[in-house]
Amino acid sequence: MAQSYTDIWFGYYADQYREFHYTDNSTAYYTNWNPGEPNNSGGYEFCATVSRQHGRWNDANCDWPQPFVCSMWKSTSMTGTPPNPNNCPAGYTAVNSACFKVVTSTATQANALAACEADKAGTNFPTASLASIWDIHDNYYLKVLKKKKDLKDPL
Repeated sequence: MAQSYTDIWFGYYADQYREFHYTDNSTAYYTNWNPGEPNNSGGYEFCATVSRQHGRWNDANCDWPQPFVCSMWKSTSMTGTPPNPNNCPAGYTAVNSACFKVVTSTATQANALAACEADKAGTNFPTASLASIWDIHDNYYLKVLKKKKDLKDPL
């Protein structure tokens, strides 16, 4: 039986001082932590997940395999030609000033980051990384998008 994942990686992580940062170095203007989070339960929770059910955030062990979300800034060098007329590469969906992609296979946070950053190769998108959630609209959009995706263990 396939496992259903309730949480998904995005690009928010804690450094050794428990200060959170985005993997793409963008500034965090918005957070949506579950009550009592981040709590670093067990002393190993340095990466953030977002819940598919309610969109709130939790700090989690970075080594747990989870589905993940990549994002990048839109690029004006991408023209309005198919397959994506919204200045995003194929496979990404335009939302406000960014492009997002949900990846349904699972990975640790480090491997998820590497997979997202691989999308930079050979493109005009130098900002590909695990997703940054800049505001409540991005958070809500990702919650809805993730609910539509079949985030089950491929095994």
